Amino acid sequence: MHRSGTSAVAKGLSCLGVNLGDKFMPPGSDNPKGFYEDIDIYNLNVEMLDAIGQHWFSLSLVTDSDIVVLKNKGFLERATALIQDKLERVDVFGFKDPRLSKLLKFWKLVFSNLNCEVQYVFCLRHPSSVTSSLNKRNKTPFKKGYYLWLSYNLAILLESQELSLVGLDYDHLMENPREVVNALAEAFSIMKLVTSLPPSFWIPV
Repeated sequence: MHRSGTSAVAKGLSCLGVNLGDKFMPPGSDNPKGFYEDIDIYNLNVEMLDAIGQHWFSLSLVTDSDIVVLKNKGFLERATALIQDKLERVDVFGFKDPRLSKLLKFWKLVFSNLNCEVQYVFCLRHPSSVTSSLNKRNKTPFKKGYYLWLSYNLAILLESQELSLVGLDYDHLMENPREVVNALAEAFSIMKLVTSLPPSFWIPV
């Protein structure tokens, strides 16, 4: 879900050597140090949600019928080619976009087309904190914020079977960033942090 620490986690993974690409979405007032979101993947997700009549703040889950629409519009081939191109340039590539939660049913098809190992980080933050952050950033009504939190996390849980997935608690991350990121490194068998995290690790969320 948005406002759940995904930018901080992405920065932490980059400290471990995960390549996040070189075409980032520009920073915003709510994330002045950056979102760490690949602009090509972000734009594709926005386009796909629009193609099925949704937006990031839509409460509806993405259905099998929506996936058929996306496949018929050629998005499966486009997404597969996009990730394949990015994988060819690096050893370990990662990307984040909260919209991936809504579109996980689709992206699982993309990953199944690729000859690569796929691992997920599930960022979870208490719903009251998420709704407060959304209200501050977007003036989102608290009731809508709670429903969004539920919709996003339900979409992940419904598609999480047989995934290599590590859960991560936002508050634990903020309190013990090095411990949490090192745990990710161990879970994913990538380089551990041997020094303290740089100041730039901290991303407002």
